[in-house]
Amino acid sequence: MTPKLVVNYGVRYDHLGVLFENHPSLQANFFPGPGSSIPAQIRSGQVLTTPNSPNGRPWNPQYGTVSPRVGFAHDIKGDGKTSIPGGFGISYERNFGNVTFNIVQNPPNYAVITLNNTAVTSSNLGPLGGASGTVSLPPTSLRAVDPNIRVASTQFYSLTMEHQLANSVVAPIGYVGSRGIHLYDIKNYNQQGAGNVYLGDPIVAPTPLSNGYSS
Repeated sequence: MTPKLVVNYGVRYDHLGVLFENHPSLQANFFPGPGSSIPAQIRSGQVLTTPNSPNGRPWNPQYGTVSPRVGFAHDIKGDGKTSIPGGFGISYERNFGNVTFNIVQNPPNYAVITLNNTAVTSSNLGPLGGASGTVSLPPTSLRAVDPNIRVASTQFYSLTMEHQLANSVVAPIGYVGSRGIHLYDIKNYNQQGAGNVYLGDPIVAPTPLSNGYSS
């Protein structure tokens, strides 16, 4: 830019897409329904296999993942002894594969159940085995990915001041920071009694609402 100022810049774009199973009908996700609150949307929502989902995908893709980079170095006096370098950038990280693995284990094609206080059995089907007839499944667990999940990103930045004290001695002072946005986490929306607390249900047999990845 000038004899004392150097600037470098650039941009990167990554469309990370939506991870999916090769057989989409084997995976299912929970899609919230209408409602003025998250508990109400969970109550009115439903589990759909990927081919039956609103957009034919387990969740909506995000396209605006533009990653700018900018850096500079300023020689204050122009004698090469005192400089101020700094920079800023944004980077993105795709959803990790465990998210897709979790929704493959969702109903209706897969069921994860918890059995409490059951006797040990030699049957490969455990307490669900029987000589004939049908056996009802107990309540199954569900891992739901937010259909509008955002791609996690990090903003990183730095600013330093460096001064040459002697021919082989340089003293720097600086600040380096980063900020995570839309980081992936797990939120337990279906704790026992959630319907009683958030939707005013009668306190009879507390029923859960839904577990999920979100951002």
